[in-house]
Amino acid sequence: MYCLTTAHCKESVEEETFTSNPLTELNGYETNPMWALVNNTNEPQETVLTLFGKSETINLKPSEIRWFGVKDDE
Repeated sequence: MYCLTTAHCKESVEEETFTSNPLTELNGYETNPMWALVNNTNEPQETVLTLFGKSETINLKPSEIRWFGVKDDE
């Protein structure tokens, strides 16, 4: 698991939510229930983003930030 940063994070979320590329960063915000996937480089990056157990390959442009909604607690 690489670069998971959250304002308020529980272990179960950490285990289910991460990015595979160490040059990308995943930020979660409790006050605004969103995840921000950030490319921290000036080069395009590919990463496998896993949110709550579902994985998807994401291609990010240089310095791109892509936002994702969080899973609803039911």
